Amino acid sequence: MAALSDVNPTYLDWAKRLGPDGNIDMIVEIMNEMMPVMEDQVVLEANQALSHRTTVRSGLPNGAWRKLNYGVPPEKSTTKQITDTIGSLETYAEVDKDLADLNGNSAAWRLSEESAFIEGLTQTMTETLLDGNTDTDPEKFMGFNERFNDTSAENGRMIVQSSNNTGSASASIWGIVWDSRSAHGIFPKGSSAGLKHEDLGQETLTDSNTPTGMYEGYRSHYQWKHGLSVRDWRQICRVQVIAGDLSANGGADKILDLLVDAYNNLQAPNRGRLVFYTTREIKTALDIEAVNKTNMALAQQQQDNGGPVTTFWGYPIKHLETLSSYGEAAVS
Repeated sequence: MAALSDVNPTYLDWAKRLGPDGNIDMIVEIMNEMMPVMEDQVVLEANQALSHRTTVRSGLPNGAWRKLNYGVPPEKSTTKQITDTIGSLETYAEVDKDLADLNGNSAAWRLSEESAFIEGLTQTMTETLLDGNTDTDPEKFMGFNERFNDTSAENGRMIVQSSNNTGSASASIWGIVWDSRSAHGIFPKGSSAGLKHEDLGQETLTDSNTPTGMYEGYRSHYQWKHGLSVRDWRQICRVQVIAGDLSANGGADKILDLLVDAYNNLQAPNRGRLVFYTTREIKTALDIEAVNKTNMALAQQQQDNGGPVTTFWGYPIKHLETLSSYGEAAVS
């Protein structure tokens, strides 16, 4: 049987396949520290250079009851093709040559100085993963929000809301089953996965003074080509809650009721890597309930790095910085 990482590789798995390159490993580690979704997301090579085309089954044969001496009509399943685009996120980092030389000019030191660039790109990529809209920003890729924003759509049943959620002060909990058959990231065919770092070497740089001054420095180029493919929308659920769903003492019983509803909408939550993502406020309330052991649905488990993680029926709940804290409009 193939290992889970062979079928559903993350960015860290891809980095390990590229060989013992500490530079790549360090970038992935920084990404995972900044945004946990990068640690969980399954990433696969696209079947095209700038996009990924998948065939999604949209209907199943029903079968027919057969009488003796009578036949049944032939049937076939129905499918539709979906094309997901890939965007390219890029930036340049510069450092003074004298400063770099003073610190030994090692690749590790340069990378540590440029960790802010990695954090910024990771936040931008995560924001696009959630809010990307190719209708308004064709250079990006389509995120989850634009795919799950209509309760009357075919996938509308995957959106669970508070009964009094009618305003624009909502916050979301996303349950995503990361898997090659449900939701996964994509990178261009024939390339390598993840954030690329290229050392462009020594160049003459200019400062922001007036008049402009020049100095010698080192320049790095960062590039990240990424997209999102959702093959089975039944494996993603969105829970929209309001502040009133947290009781005065911080209880989250209403939120747990909504989570149960959303979980039961998932087609096959165990077929892949199910993770729940939410805001700091909601996660804190769920953490408190888990610590106080006020219910059986929440528990705390130890991660490999020794830190605790709150789980809902055994599935991790993680804070995602880019999720809006009661600033979303209610989906209608």
